Amino acid sequence: MRQLRDPVAREGGARALGLIAEHRSLNALIFAAQADNDRDVRHSAQFAVEIIRTNLRRN
Repeated sequence: MRQLRDPVAREGGARALGLIAEHRSLNALIFAAQADNDRDVRHSAQFAVEIIRTNLRRN
Protein backbone atom coordinates (compact mmCIF):
# COMPACT_ATOMS: atom_id res chain seq x y z
CA MET A 1 0.00 0.00 0.00
CA ARG A 2 1.27 3.45 -0.89
CA GLN A 3 1.35 6.14 1.79
CA LEU A 4 -0.16 9.53 1.01
CA ARG A 5 2.43 12.30 1.07
CA ASP A 6 0.12 14.94 2.51
CA PRO A 7 -0.15 14.63 6.30
CA VAL A 8 -3.45 16.53 6.25
CA ALA A 9 -4.92 13.85 3.98
CA ARG A 10 -3.52 11.04 6.17
CA GLU A 11 -4.92 12.68 9.30
CA GLY A 12 -8.32 13.15 7.69
CA GLY A 13 -8.34 9.56 6.50
CA ALA A 14 -7.54 8.24 9.97
CA ARG A 15 -10.26 10.40 11.49
CA ALA A 16 -12.80 9.23 8.89
CA LEU A 17 -11.97 5.57 9.45
CA GLY A 18 -12.52 6.05 13.17
CA LEU A 19 -15.83 7.82 12.64
CA ILE A 20 -17.18 5.01 10.50
CA ALA A 21 -15.50 2.46 12.80
CA GLU A 22 -13.97 0.55 9.89
CA HIS A 23 -12.53 -2.50 11.66
CA ARG A 24 -10.69 -3.74 8.55
CA SER A 25 -8.37 -0.74 8.84
CA LEU A 26 -7.31 -1.50 12.41
CA ASN A 27 -3.82 -2.83 11.57
CA ALA A 28 -3.01 0.13 9.31
CA LEU A 29 -4.27 2.58 11.95
CA ILE A 30 -2.20 0.92 14.67
CA PHE A 31 0.86 1.24 12.45
CA ALA A 32 0.08 4.90 11.70
CA ALA A 33 -0.45 5.62 15.40
CA GLN A 34 3.01 4.28 16.16
CA ALA A 35 5.09 5.20 13.14
CA ASP A 36 3.74 8.18 11.20
CA ASN A 37 6.07 11.16 11.04
CA ASP A 38 3.27 13.64 11.75
CA ARG A 39 2.05 14.12 15.33
CA ASP A 40 -1.52 14.94 14.27
CA VAL A 41 -1.73 11.81 12.13
CA ARG A 42 -0.49 9.67 15.04
CA HIS A 43 -3.02 11.27 17.36
CA SER A 44 -5.97 10.79 14.98
CA ALA A 45 -4.94 7.23 14.19
CA GLN A 46 -4.74 6.37 17.90
CA PHE A 47 -8.16 7.91 18.49
CA ALA A 48 -9.57 5.89 15.58
CA VAL A 49 -8.04 2.70 17.02
CA GLU A 50 -9.71 3.37 20.37
CA ILE A 51 -13.10 3.96 18.74
CA ILE A 52 -12.86 0.80 16.64
CA ARG A 53 -11.73 -1.36 19.58
CA THR A 54 -14.58 0.00 21.72
CA ASN A 55 -17.08 -0.85 18.98
CA LEU A 56 -15.64 -4.35 18.58
CA ARG A 57 -15.97 -4.99 22.32
CA ARG A 58 -19.62 -3.89 22.23
CA ASN A 59 -20.50 -6.30 19.41
